[in-house]
Amino acid sequence: MLKHFTLTNVTVVALTAVTAVAVFVLLEGIGSNEPLEPWPRFVNGKRAFPNVELVNQHGETVRFYDDLVKDRNVFVYFIYTRCEGTCVPTTLNLVQVQKLLQENIDEDVRFIAITLDPEHDQPEVLENYREQNGAGDDWVFLTGDFREITQLRRHLGFYDLDPEIDADKTEHASLVAYGNDRTGRWGAAPALLPPKQVASAALLVFAEYSKKSDPADGLAAH
Repeated sequence: MLKHFTLTNVTVVALTAVTAVAVFVLLEGIGSNEPLEPWPRFVNGKRAFPNVELVNQHGETVRFYDDLVKDRNVFVYFIYTRCEGTCVPTTLNLVQVQKLLQENIDEDVRFIAITLDPEHDQPEVLENYREQNGAGDDWVFLTGDFREITQLRRHLGFYDLDPEIDADKTEHASLVAYGNDRTGRWGAAPALLPPKQVASAALLVFAEYSKKSDPADGLAAH
């Protein structure tokens, strides 16, 4: 996913609603001749997200938008527990990002990790992964139907234009999306940037709730 993405002299990538529309590519069903129902990008002028049913690390069925994203500040990224590349470093880095955000924001920020390997990554496997990598009880690790997860991933902009690369989970890029559903503001950044840079970028998107008049300056003092 986004293997060819490059970041030159830029530490943060901010995605506007217009950009999100520009990069959207409709995904047809993988392993099936029947395409999945397309999801709208906007509803009533607001950035829309799929309300697909997924299963969290406790075995509970949740809806992606209604239960996890609606009216919240969120981080969303993709991992799989058998990953031998960037998945563990990404989670460890985001744990540090969460600590920085807790010092600079009034509202809770939800961290959502979605597996690329749902057949293997059942709820108990995801719970063990969460514990082993220091993510808090408030983090959400999700599994579900592979086709729906793939469509959700692409809807969020995590994909490579080369279908062969995109289908290979070992090639996935360590990117993270962050957004404020109340304002409809979203951004994305390489998840392995220094935690201060990721947190500063997110605070600019979450600014509605920031304790600091300049969120980035507030973090720079740490």
